[in-house]
Amino acid sequence: MVQIDLATGNVVGDLSMEAILPAGLNTKENVLNGIAYRPDEGALYVTGKNWPSLFKLQVSDLQKARKGARFQ
Repeated sequence: MVQIDLATGNVVGDLSMEAILPAGLNTKENVLNGIAYRPDEGALYVTGKNWPSLFKLQVSDLQKARKGARFQ
């Protein structure tokens, strides 16, 4: 997973999910496909196709999105 600066298009952070998944889970078939950010909790929620759980991740140093910024 990567974090992209909306103003520049540069990658400003990255996160590997390998450490939270059970050994032997085929990540080529069972891909990460759900990401949600809760700014009030400072947490990312992630899950994937056939993953055994929904994971709540506390992540420091996330860059703040510009106020009013939207995905296009």
